[in-house]
Parts: sequence; C-alpha cells; structure tokens
Amino acid sequence: MWALTALLTVLTGLDSSVGIAAGPALYFALAMVATAVMFLAVGALTSQLAATRRQAAAYAAWFLGVSYAVRMIADAGWACTA
Repeated sequence: MWALTALLTVLTGLDSSVGIAAGPALYFALAMVATAVMFLAVGALTSQLAATRRQAAAYAAWFLGVSYAVRMIADAGWACTA
C-alpha cells in the first residue's frame, strides 16, 4: 500500500506546477498510509480479543470513537503547553 502511494506521490511531486522533492513526497505517503495501517492492526487485534464478530466490531468502534475524540480535542487546541 505504501509503495503504490509513494510512487504516485513522487510522480505527482515531479510535476513542475507541484514542485515537491522526493524525500518530502515519501514522508507524505507514509503519513497518508499510517492511519490505515493502524486501524487494520486494531481490527486484527479486536478480532483476536473478542469471542464474536459483533463484540469485535464493538471494540473497534469504541477505539475509533476514542481516536476521533482525541483528534477533536487536539484540533481544538486544548493541548497543554508549558
């Protein structure tokens, strides 16, 4: 998944109107794919922890909801700065 995304990002970055170097394009591809990989791992973990498919879906939904709440708090700027 990362290799295809990286290839497309680097090729798009080479366009003169975009002008993104290969290094930053590869990092951007990693950032795009990391979330999908993390939630795939959560799905695999919940499928091993739960006895039924319904329970695994509930665990994964709970994790998704908590992740969304953390993202909302972070976007709102409530982070403590010292």
